Amino acid sequence: MDDALRNYFAAAPKPDLDLYLQLDDNSIWRVIDFAARIDLGRVSTIAQRIRNRDFFKCFTPPIDPYGDPPKSKIRKFIEKLDGSGIKYYIDRTKPKRLKQFETDGPNSFKNILIVDERDDEPKPLQAFSPAVKELTPAAQIRFYFESAEERNSAKELWNL
Repeated sequence: MDDALRNYFAAAPKPDLDLYLQLDDNSIWRVIDFAARIDLGRVSTIAQRIRNRDFFKCFTPPIDPYGDPPKSKIRKFIEKLDGSGIKYYIDRTKPKRLKQFETDGPNSFKNILIVDERDDEPKPLQAFSPAVKELTPAAQIRFYFESAEERNSAKELWNL
C-alpha cells in the first residue's frame, strides 16, 4: 500500500496538512489496484470495476411534487427487485434540514411551519415552496446496478 496514504490514515483522527499535501491521484490509484489484485471480497470487486472503468449503472427514482422520494412506491419497487433476482445496491442521502431557532424571542419567526391540509401535520416551508426546496435539497435514494441491462429491467419494474 502507498506510504503517503498509510501515513495519512495512521495520523487519524486529525492528520496534519503536510500529510494531506503528500497525497496525489497516484496514491489512490495504487490502493485501488492493490485491492483489485487481492481477494478482499466486495471491496476487490468494486476496485476491479473502478480500475476497469466498468462502473455501476444508477437509477434515481423521481421525487414527488413535495420534494420527497415516494416511500410506498420505493418499498414496492424493492420488493419487485428482490423477487426478480436483480442484484442492486441502495444509496440513501441524508436531507439538509433548515436550522431550528428558539421558539421565543426575536428569531422565532424564522421557524416557518405550515399545516398541510391533507393530513393536518405541520411541515416546513420547503415542503410547499419550490424556491426554498431548491435551497434545501431533500433526501434522495439511488439504486445501483451492475449492468445497463439490469438497470433497464429495474426501470421497467418501476413503471409497472
